[in-house]
Amino acid sequence: SMTFGWNGTNYTATGGGATFVAPTGTALALTDDSEVTVTLPFALPFPGGSTTQLRVCSNGFISPLASNGTTFSPSAAAFLSGAPRWAAAWHDLNPAAAGSGPVLVDASAAAVRITWNAVNNFSGGGTATFQYQFAPNGNVSIVWQNVTAAGNGYLVGWTPGAVAVDPGSIDLSASLGQPIP
Repeated sequence: SMTFGWNGTNYTATGGGATFVAPTGTALALTDDSEVTVTLPFALPFPGGSTTQLRVCSNGFISPLASNGTTFSPSAAAFLSGAPRWAAAWHDLNPAAAGSGPVLVDASAAAVRITWNAVNNFSGGGTATFQYQFAPNGNVSIVWQNVTAAGNGYLVGWTPGAVAVDPGSIDLSASLGQPIP
């Protein structure tokens, strides 16, 4: 797991600390390369503002403001130049495929959890199970349960978008504890 700890200005990424919560809640009406809006029961602060809505893309990323579209092909250029977003596993995922698990949302005043529960890879076989945990204090945790590395590439991280500078490839496990703008 990894937590983006909100410090009032930016995030500090730390490893561990968050645990996977058994997925419950409502299945989101996501299909291949689609997005839905989830209303939060609290205002979530993040670098650059706050929001009461999240745009959830079937391809494993979530945006706090404007849509980032629904592209299935992750790239650093698109990640850095779009709207702000978290990417637990930006990848070509298809929750509408036969035999695929759903993307679930479980929301309360204490936390919002959005879980890809054994969602099929579009190509290459296998599934992905991971969970975002959003807290009212601005902390965002990502917990990976099981992700099959198959098909196209994966991108993981946070970006404020718009004019973000490409820091190059980063080993997040080696950079934990450092502020992320």
